[in-house]
Amino acid sequence: MDEPHALYYERTTALIQMLRTSNLTLGVFEKATGVHIAHWRVLAFLSQHPDCTQKELKDAHRVDPASITRTVKSLERDGLVVRRADPKDNRLTRVILTPAGEKLVAEVSVRRKAYLRWALRGIEPADIEVFEGVLKKLESNALTMSSRKVRKAEAST
Repeated sequence: MDEPHALYYERTTALIQMLRTSNLTLGVFEKATGVHIAHWRVLAFLSQHPDCTQKELKDAHRVDPASITRTVKSLERDGLVVRRADPKDNRLTRVILTPAGEKLVAEVSVRRKAYLRWALRGIEPADIEVFEGVLKKLESNALTMSSRKVRKAEAST
């Protein structure tokens, strides 16, 4: 990497701003929809992928097994999902939306659409596409670093 770019990358606060904005918008999302973001992500995924396993949920959301287990147990306590042993493989746990979960997904979907319209107002579709591309590249870089088990010294080059 040439020196001007290296200095820019060292000084940029873009990632800090992204994290700060993410935290803020997640809080606003939760207030606007009445649903915790981790719960919403699982409920929305289950509405699109019925009868999936907890492992599939974990993999889709790139979280650790304990995190997905806590979220699913919370949703189960609230009567929004049920867990069942896989009939073909008892090592797997299937997660299924209940009628109450399906109803909540339908209700929150309406509030989510209103939230997104408000949150993205004044931002051109082309800018959103560029931003999505940047986020995908950032995610790709992070996944590469994670899969390589990058050490502190490697990350600094």
